[in-house]
Amino acid sequence: VVPNNRFAETIITNFQRPVPAVNVWLSCGVSYDSDLYEVERVCREVMDEVLDTEPSAVKSYGGWFGFDNFGDSNVNFWLFLQARDRFGSFVVQTALMQKLHQRLKDNNMVINYPVRTLQFPQEWGPESSVARGVGKPAGRTQSRGHRRPVRRRPPPRELHGPQEAGGESAGGGGPESP
Repeated sequence: VVPNNRFAETIITNFQRPVPAVNVWLSCGVSYDSDLYEVERVCREVMDEVLDTEPSAVKSYGGWFGFDNFGDSNVNFWLFLQARDRFGSFVVQTALMQKLHQRLKDNNMVINYPVRTLQFPQEWGPESSVARGVGKPAGRTQSRGHRRPVRRRPPPRELHGPQEAGGESAGGGGPESP
C-alpha cells in the first residue's frame, strides 16, 4: 500500500503501459575524414540487419538515422530503433553496437579517441617562454608541517677577469661583498 502523497511527490516510469515497446537510441561519431554519405549508408544497413535478425526489435517501427553535430573529435550521429520491451532494449542496443562497430571498422571508418590539438602563434612556443624568463623551473615546494632549512649555494666566482670599471671581479670580495 502506497499513500497518495507519495505518488504525488515521486516520478514513476511504467515500462509496460501504455505500450511495452522501448526506444533504443545510440549515439556515435566518426572521423572528420569520413565520407558522411557512406557513413549513413553503412548505418542504415546495420539497422536493417538488426531489425531482421533480432527478435526483440520492432521491425514495423523501422530505423531512424541523423547527424547530430560536429564534435571535438568526430562528426557525431545517432541511430534510433525500438525494442519490444525493456529487457529487449538491452539486447537490441548490444547487437546494434557490436554490428555497427564491426562494419565501421571493416569500411575503414575511424571512431576517434578524444584528441585536442592546441595551436599557438610561433612567438608563444617553449623556446620563447624560456627566453623571456617565463619557463624557468620553480624551486621545490615545502610542506606545511616541518620545514627544513633551505641550503643556498654561493654565487659562482668569475675567474676570467674584471667585469666592472673599478677592476673588481664578481664575487671577488669587493666592498659590496658580504
